[in-house]
Amino acid sequence: RQFLPRLGAPITNVACSADDMSIVVSHTDNVIRLISGVDLNIKHTIQGLRKASYLSKHLVFDPRTQALVMNCMPGVLQFYLPRDDKTIFLVDVVKQNFVSQTDDEKLYFTQVQHVAFSKTGDWMATVEHRNDHCTTEETRLKFWIFDTCTQSYSVNTIVDAPHSQSVVAVQFQPAVVPGTPPRAITAGLDGKFKMWSVQQVSTEWTCQSIGYYNDMPCVSTVFSEDGTILAVAYEQVLTLWKPET
Repeated sequence: RQFLPRLGAPITNVACSADDMSIVVSHTDNVIRLISGVDLNIKHTIQGLRKASYLSKHLVFDPRTQALVMNCMPGVLQFYLPRDDKTIFLVDVVKQNFVSQTDDEKLYFTQVQHVAFSKTGDWMATVEHRNDHCTTEETRLKFWIFDTCTQSYSVNTIVDAPHSQSVVAVQFQPAVVPGTPPRAITAGLDGKFKMWSVQQVSTEWTCQSIGYYNDMPCVSTVFSEDGTILAVAYEQVLTLWKPET
């Protein structure tokens, strides 16, 4: 008896070739795998748009790959090409082990709540969150850089607890002057918005400045098209800021 564990999702159908040399399995996440009947190695994977376990608030466009980026499995982002109905790759943001849920215990996974890209797609920012309603909530901000060798994103900087309360927005600033180091903003229910910049020597991201308005919680943020003005919404109040100052 042989087993092939960790296929990623529950199996819905199984089919075998007439000579038993190949096995095809389909899964609940819209993935079909062709498996060798001899050594149980996965020979080919066909994957379309995967069902998400957590629905993000926005569809995000990756300017580098021309793909739509959205959630699929807990903590994983899928890069999906609508034109070809094909997922080109996955990014495991949180790198957590998946275990089956028992009848009397609910599992709480870390989920990706926000994702943003720089204008060129060289940088990606993600915000992940976990709340099991027992221990302290966990929030992480991660900056990723595109690796031309692997043709995927690799993590560059990890920031634990970027805000004291939930993060409501993350966005890259459009470059005011071409060639300048990239900057990004995050905003939280703690009433603060933070500007982040990449260091030229270490290429790591650090917090550059913090802004707030009357201790009100942030609701949303957006840059002007040229990046010279930042709009931050505080409940019923809209504030305008100059990011450079």
